[in-house]
Amino acid sequence: MSLEQVNELYYHTIVLIILRNSTSITGMEIVPVLVSITIFILYQILHNEIV
Repeated sequence: MSLEQVNELYYHTIVLIILRNSTSITGMEIVPVLVSITIFILYQILHNEIV
C-alpha cells in the first residue's frame, strides 16, 4: 500500500467510527480509538518499510 492509500483508509475508518458511534459516544471516548488507529497505521507503515 502506498502512503496515499493508507491515508485514505485512515480517514474512511475515522469517518465510519464517528458515524457508527455518534449517537452513543462522547468527545473524550473517541480519543483513545483515534490514537489506537494511528498507532496501528504507523506500525503497518514501519513494518512494510522494514520488510
